[in-house]
Amino acid sequence: MSSIRSQRLFFRRVGEALSPYQLVEAILKIYVAKAHLRIRRTVAGKVPFNYPSSEYENAALGQLISLFKRHSNNNPLITRLKAAKEKRNYIAHKIIEDYMHHHEKNPKIASGISGKLKKMQSDGYDLVEDMLKELRVLDDIDDAVREVLAKHENASS
Repeated sequence: MSSIRSQRLFFRRVGEALSPYQLVEAILKIYVAKAHLRIRRTVAGKVPFNYPSSEYENAALGQLISLFKRHSNNNPLITRLKAAKEKRNYIAHKIIEDYMHHHEKNPKIASGISGKLKKMQSDGYDLVEDMLKELRVLDDIDDAVREVLAKHENASS
């Protein structure tokens, strides 16, 4: 395979490897927004809850993880998110430099970096699946609250 072609393939893989981490960021934003909506509904008229979405809608992954940590007791997932932040930052800011450094001098090392990239992509998609499960837990709680409220309203009628 030509040098230019292999570089282009690698750059495409970088984008593909970043994709699940972008999904994780999006899911974190949705999770925090849903949690804040629930809090706002629960404390409405009792305690002010002034946390506008503008404070997290463009937040970096680290800040989103900190917010998520305040609204989840899933410590193993929080630990994985912190590790994912490091992987994401490596992919976004360092892996191209490492690859280019070795591409001409030592193609074997460059190939290993490319393989590492594939593993990080796979890990990212595993994390996306677990984040979606956690988001469903939040949705299930909403459904349970609605069910309890509906029963209460029906009993009062």
